[in-house]
This record gives sequence, structure tokens and C-alpha cells, in this order.
Amino acid sequence: MPEDKSRNQTVIVLAISFAVIVLSAAATVLVSRQMHHSGRAVVDSNYHITFTDAQLGCLDEVNREFAGQNARTLIDKHSSRFDDNESAFKIFMEVTVPHEKAEAQKFYINCYVRARDGSFKVFDVFEDVPDKTSPAKRKQDSSDKLMEWPNSN
Repeated sequence: MPEDKSRNQTVIVLAISFAVIVLSAAATVLVSRQMHHSGRAVVDSNYHITFTDAQLGCLDEVNREFAGQNARTLIDKHSSRFDDNESAFKIFMEVTVPHEKAEAQKFYINCYVRARDGSFKVFDVFEDVPDKTSPAKRKQDSSDKLMEWPNSN
């Protein structure tokens, strides 16, 4: 009989331990879901936004803006940088949207991502429009002047 009592106690202890583990996991999932859906960004203070995080966030936003348009995105890795004064990553991109019957459209995007929480500070889209009103034109002769103002005739 003492063996039965010892065995019953072991089963009860194991059952209680299992129940505590399951309840703890369920509570963790419930609390984390509520924090995620509360409408505010929850960022661990030990987590730092990286340049790659900023690029991926900007690419996600470009994909939302140009959804279904078969857009090609090029990140300007030469100009993109971290701006210490603004504490933001400045990501510059060129997006090309092809068209079947017309020339492809180009857009230039300035995407600034805050380093502290990964939110967008700026997301500007500029369409590349040829400027036909420029007053400067290239000289065709072999003189040392490369540019001159056009005649106002």
C-alpha cells in the first residue's frame, strides 16, 4: 500500500506541474497577443533597429503602394545612410513601373525610418517627369564652354 500512495503522489505532482506549465504558456500567448493588437508599437528596449530592418520596412511599404503593378525596386546603397542628427535611417529608392503600351514610369522614394522604434518618419514618392523647360543646353562646338544660356530670340 505505501507504494500505491507514493505512486499516487508522484502522479498528482506531475499533473499539477503539467497544468502550471500549460497555464503559464497560455497566459504568455494571451498577453503578447493583446499587446500586439493594442494599436501601439511595442519595442523591446534591448532591440535596436538596423539598416537592414529599415530597408525591409521601406520595401514593404513600396510593395503596398505599388501593389499589383509589377514594380521593380532599386535601393540606392550609395546615398542611403543613417543620419545621426535625426536618429533615422534615410533610405533612397528608385521604382520602375513597366507599362505595355507606354514607356515605363520611374518614381523616386525617400523613406526615413526612426532608429528607436522602426516607424516611418517620412515616406515620400516623387514621379520622374522630364523637365522640358530647362534654360541650359549643351554647346555643340569644340570651345571650352560646356554650357550656355539659350538665345532669347
